[in-house]
Amino acid sequence: MARVAFAFRYGQVIMKFSEALAVLRLLGTRHEDAMTVQDIVAKWNNLYAEKLHKRTAQRYLSELSTDGIDGRAVIEVDASSKERRYHLRVSEMANWLMTDEAALYQVLSLQVLQSTFGDAVAAGVERQMDMAEHLTQEQRRTKRLRDRVRIVPDGVGRLRAKISSEILACVMDALASNQLLRVEYRSAAGNHSNRELNPLGLVAKDGTLYLLAVKGLGDSPIAYPLQRMKSALVVPRPAHDRLDFDLDRYIEASHQLSHGIDATLEPKVIKFKVAPEWIYHFKERPLSHLQEIHESKNSGDWAVVTVPLPVTILLKVFLASFGPGVEVIEPQSLRREMGQWLAQAAARYSENLTP
Repeated sequence: MARVAFAFRYGQVIMKFSEALAVLRLLGTRHEDAMTVQDIVAKWNNLYAEKLHKRTAQRYLSELSTDGIDGRAVIEVDASSKERRYHLRVSEMANWLMTDEAALYQVLSLQVLQSTFGDAVAAGVERQMDMAEHLTQEQRRTKRLRDRVRIVPDGVGRLRAKISSEILACVMDALASNQLLRVEYRSAAGNHSNRELNPLGLVAKDGTLYLLAVKGLGDSPIAYPLQRMKSALVVPRPAHDRLDFDLDRYIEASHQLSHGIDATLEPKVIKFKVAPEWIYHFKERPLSHLQEIHESKNSGDWAVVTVPLPVTILLKVFLASFGPGVEVIEPQSLRREMGQWLAQAAARYSENLTP
């Protein structure tokens, strides 16, 4: 790699550092992706305005595939066929371009992203991932951490929603190119429709992906789950910029894309009692930084939790998941709904059901 860093040899320019990096960017890390000189020239000339001649490419590749006094060359040559083929030597590239700590973070980050985006997230990053995998295997400390650290989502372990990789790629393309998107969509009730959407953002939540989009400039954003899209097509027309829309602010204002029980997501003071054996859930992971817990001096008494939150469907489900261990006190409307809901559930379990 030292041969790449030096720009001069015996007083004559061998190769500019920028040119060396440009050549390295063209190559893959895997043997099956090895390229001939002609392939490299064609790819270069397709990407860069300044043309690359075959003889110049041969000289560059000769320099980059020759071992130096301080280490092996960064390009490996496959001379088994009639034409020589070239690919990056993973071990050398990894040692020069990535620390073992960065490699570990990249491998763990990919685990998180793949749990939501699937294999689509790895498209185009094979080279970086090959280097990261190599380094985490080479270094004993990072290998241990790589093998002993896992990141799993919340919940009961439901499978990810099945999202077509073609539809996901189309949605990403529309967002990246700032163009309209036409989709065939099936609602939760099973109704089919064709919609031309102005995409605003993509959000991963609860094992699926939501496209935030509007149909008209004055419309409020709607979250479209990608698994309900039967087809998608990028429309070759520019999307309309919504200068009043900020994705992060929208997520915060909608409380992580929550659906309100009433017409508004304005916070209300929620007060509920929690059994002693369940209070640790609210101590260890508060519902909000404004949450307050009032406990009695008697260890067997129930604690009272107060927190300002919008009344959403997910909040109702969350509180109900504690069964008899949580009792809503306020607001009265939520207490009444929870009581009716749980009474209906209890009535079903009290029936003498026959198979």
